[in-house]
Amino acid sequence: MRRAYVRDILDGVGYFPDFRLDRPVLVFQPVKGFGMFHRDSLQLVQKIFKIGDLRFDYRDAVIHSVHGGIVYTHGAEFQSVGTEEQPLFLWYARSMTNEIKEANVLGAALVLEGGGMRGLYTAGVLDCFLDRDILFRDIIGVSAGASHALSYVSRQRGRARRVNVDYCRRRDYMGLGCLIREGSLFGMDLLFRKIPFSFDPYDFAAFEKNSAGYQAVATSLTSGTAHYFNPRSRETVLAVAQASCSLPLVSRPVFIDGEPFLDGGIGDSIPVGKALADGQPKAVIILTQPKAYRKGPTRHTSAFRLMYRRYPEFVRALETRNESYNETLDYIDQLETEGRAFVIRPKPQTGLRRLERDPAVLDGLYRSGYADATEILASLEAFVS
Repeated sequence: MRRAYVRDILDGVGYFPDFRLDRPVLVFQPVKGFGMFHRDSLQLVQKIFKIGDLRFDYRDAVIHSVHGGIVYTHGAEFQSVGTEEQPLFLWYARSMTNEIKEANVLGAALVLEGGGMRGLYTAGVLDCFLDRDILFRDIIGVSAGASHALSYVSRQRGRARRVNVDYCRRRDYMGLGCLIREGSLFGMDLLFRKIPFSFDPYDFAAFEKNSAGYQAVATSLTSGTAHYFNPRSRETVLAVAQASCSLPLVSRPVFIDGEPFLDGGIGDSIPVGKALADGQPKAVIILTQPKAYRKGPTRHTSAFRLMYRRYPEFVRALETRNESYNETLDYIDQLETEGRAFVIRPKPQTGLRRLERDPAVLDGLYRSGYADATEILASLEAFVS
């Protein structure tokens, strides 16, 4: 039984050749001798057909049932595959097909800006890097950048896109309902528990196995300064990523070792200074705003002062964030001139919202990131070599 992509298998057997799935899987049929794949396979098949749509976890893999001509994929969509008489079963075998390749970019750090849903641009760039085996040893991200970097570190190509594009229309992904139920505009229970542990499992084993240095930035409410976390275990990595993504006013603080943290972009929006201070001579920086962008004065200052009146240093960091952000952009321009920074950034786009929820728009942003990365590959390889 060989590893393959679903599309290749389905094309070969004549099942719906335009069926699309962008991750490695094992495809098998319940035929005689099927039980040798796993000793409980036959019982499993019986359970699936009795219950219908059944999903359960087994050794970091997820099995979805195909019943009555329907395959249920990662909890968000379904498409027709197979028939009642000859069903197909898809094993989403991340732990079996996902191999960790060691980093091969050692002389430059990878720096990832946040930016809410604009981070889909970053996801596209990172997937292009994975496809070309451009694997950085030192990675530091903020907010959405820190979140998307997780799938890059675990080598789960396409996962960052799926998590945001496939789920963005769900009520528990984002909105007033999430704010009422969870105290957060974004559905943290979906994003940092249901998806990584069930719907589209995160490969924690691959993350722990990867020797690359992953850092996520979060801002301390107590001091108003950035903290640079280097989580190495499944017990800490999601808490750190959630803290980095938790926006002020519309998110509850995340407590780490008893200290409250929120959005890393408040303390250090683009942590290129930290990457260079850690010893790297150069940096590859993925931004989510176009070249001419500069951040305007902070709004909602009265609300910040009221909400965080117990944390004056944090309020001060919020009120001066635009100044520090624009100073960092000027510093990046200087590094580019000196040949110490390679910047990948989107072209100007109209109508794109920070909290965009249109899957077509988000997918287009992802694809533009992938396309932009493809165009600059030769220059990038020369820079990091």
